[in-house]
Amino acid sequence: MPVAVVAAERVPPSVAEQIKQFGAQFAPEVGVGVIDSHGLRAFAGHGLEVLDAQPPRLVRSERLPSKRLPHLFSDLNSWILKTLLGQSLPESLVSVPRAQFRNATQLAGAARVSVMSASRFLHQLENEGFFDDRAELLTVVRVEDLLARWVAANQQAVRDIPARWIIRKEEKHLFAAIRSYVSEVGVGPVSSAKQQHGANMRVQPRCAIGLFAAADALGLGFVHGVPPYVYLERVDSGVIRQLGLSIEDADRRADVFIRIPDHPEAVFRAAVSRAGLPVTDILQVWLDSAAHPTRGRAQADGIWRRALGPLFGKAR
Repeated sequence: MPVAVVAAERVPPSVAEQIKQFGAQFAPEVGVGVIDSHGLRAFAGHGLEVLDAQPPRLVRSERLPSKRLPHLFSDLNSWILKTLLGQSLPESLVSVPRAQFRNATQLAGAARVSVMSASRFLHQLENEGFFDDRAELLTVVRVEDLLARWVAANQQAVRDIPARWIIRKEEKHLFAAIRSYVSEVGVGPVSSAKQQHGANMRVQPRCAIGLFAAADALGLGFVHGVPPYVYLERVDSGVIRQLGLSIEDADRRADVFIRIPDHPEAVFRAAVSRAGLPVTDILQVWLDSAAHPTRGRAQADGIWRRALGPLFGKAR
């Protein structure tokens, strides 16, 4: 009985399955086998399935990182990571496409990124020891360690612009103005800049509330008395005035802080809507809180204890 065997240094289970399907379609009379040096044995046809064996899981994922690749937490990488981790979080806390991803192509299609971007990121995760390349579905491992790295990468100086009320108002009026702005100009938090205007920047910037006010909106607030933060895609004096704010002479007394994100796609695509109010997702709130000098650590610890730790902590 003829048997065609494919051997390689490493064969992902999804590729092995594709090879077996190819053999069944084009050479059904031939047995098919796939083996690799890590212990994978996958056979099909004529009862050869009794030879199947799976390699030990997580062997590669538990190793120490061999090399730290740059830009692990770039804008698109952060968005892709939110897409993967967000599958374990409720839709009320993070807005990501919901699906089971078996390969980079499926992940890229759902996250609206190029296949090259998704493949490169998964390769970086694997090299860092954060990706189980033996799992049937794309699986991130050592998540708590990865999140600690993410926090450290998010400690860089941010661009916060102090703003003051043109006419003295309250936080609820700011939120009402943001709802009105989003509704009037149609800038949803999750759409990308290229979707509406091709390669050109959108006419109106995206916005969302962040940090402590966002934590309150998500039901995980812990810190009060801090001026609200508003993420704005770029500085736009017209939009700032539309929100009832001015950045003139606001250095000494800020009523609101306007934050211009370094990673706009990761911030705005994952934002959720609460009664029409765009709110940054729980992962973003946790990252930002951990880096905030005013009781930020207390807020981050509260989010970890109540939302993220039970899902991603090492004790789980």
